[in-house]
Amino acid sequence: YAGPTGNFVFDVEETDGIKQHILKVYTYEQDGKQHEKVIPLRYGPNEMNDINVERDIDNKLLLDPSKEDTLRTQIYITQDPELIEESNRDSIVAALEIMKVVGDYSFGIYKIPMKTAVLEKNDSNTTVVTCGDVTHSTGVILIKLGSSNRIYTEEDCIILEATSNRDLIRVADRLVLDLLGVF
Repeated sequence: YAGPTGNFVFDVEETDGIKQHILKVYTYEQDGKQHEKVIPLRYGPNEMNDINVERDIDNKLLLDPSKEDTLRTQIYITQDPELIEESNRDSIVAALEIMKVVGDYSFGIYKIPMKTAVLEKNDSNTTVVTCGDVTHSTGVILIKLGSSNRIYTEEDCIILEATSNRDLIRVADRLVLDLLGVF
């Protein structure tokens, strides 16, 4: 796939009826060495042409606007607690797609601590986070169903809107590919 920052090769594999588009990227980490990162996604770039994405969404999510070239120190992915069941847990899969690239895991690219949250208190002990909780150092991604497939901001909150359960994952994968420079 020819993206604005170079060519990207996606290997397509199918396991137990689930197709994955596998992208390999290389990062330099604190040890000064190059590390290969293997990123499996449910959808490839040619399956995302209809998703509208606000310009510069990657920097709006990742960077602390008060400090030049500094990453945020925390990012939350939040949603209506009822969306988890309503989407047959596809909203959780969407969150995990983003977390595996942005999060501070051994396989993560950006190494920013990430946590899941909900918009309002429910039966679980999940942290309550809304778009109103965005600060210079803390980012918030809101996952929701709506009338179109798009990624945009409202008051510095990144909003992933999808028209269906399946599209929740597709829109999340689109954000991941934007963060990796594929789009």
